[in-house]
Amino acid sequence: MAANPFSYSEYEDYMLWQWRNHENKSFEDCASLFASTEPSLPRRSPLDYQLRYQNLVSRVWTNEEDLQFQLYMSQRCPWKVIVDNFSNIDHFPPVTILQCQLHVIAMCGSLADCLFSEAEDKHLENMNRKYNFDVTHISNKKMINRRPDECHTRLRELGWSDPADWTVEDREKLESALLQRTGDWNYVFAIVPCKTKQQIQQRINFARSPLATLHWSLEEDQRLRKLVPVSGYTEYGEIADRLPGRNHRSCEDRIRKLRRRGEL
Repeated sequence: MAANPFSYSEYEDYMLWQWRNHENKSFEDCASLFASTEPSLPRRSPLDYQLRYQNLVSRVWTNEEDLQFQLYMSQRCPWKVIVDNFSNIDHFPPVTILQCQLHVIAMCGSLADCLFSEAEDKHLENMNRKYNFDVTHISNKKMINRRPDECHTRLRELGWSDPADWTVEDREKLESALLQRTGDWNYVFAIVPCKTKQQIQQRINFARSPLATLHWSLEEDQRLRKLVPVSGYTEYGEIADRLPGRNHRSCEDRIRKLRRRGEL
């Protein structure tokens, strides 16, 4: 996909700044990361990103622009509305969402209590898939201009559920899916909205789920036989981590049973 040198998405701008400022990535690293993590984006060279970065961070705000910007911020205008309004003022040069956010950081030290941008939302959700509601780590390492409580609140607003917050309805849906399953884990994982696979696995492993006493499928036995020689006959916890929905006790019982039968 050919790159338009004058058209960068909000997410490209945000992640370029994030990687350069907070993770000390080179422009070569940034180009490689975009290519590997965002294949739908146009391919750009390290020089493209270097020029874009310099453009983003070098904007100078006039007093008139600053007063207008502070007025929009006091009205809690969404970032896109601010950018659109600036573009409609003839004598104001174009501004990007990231440049607006950088101006806030320069004035206030962080983006605390500001509305989240779409790029921040996407990055926050990506980080949550990896760190599973560890909002302290996300805030301290990945979104340092946001407080942990802001990240937690925003994830809830986006429809994510803290793994500690399983409603009665969620538990009933999960238990019903586990009892009715036919080895189709995609169905089990999809049955409870806004729960990651990791959150569901944790719920099954650490709660007293009916799964521990359910019949082992042929597919699970086959996976167990492959895992045991690699992990070891008594590394039940490590094996359970690789078998979605099975806790260490369930794996231990199954391994012992298969060994007694001479099947392992």
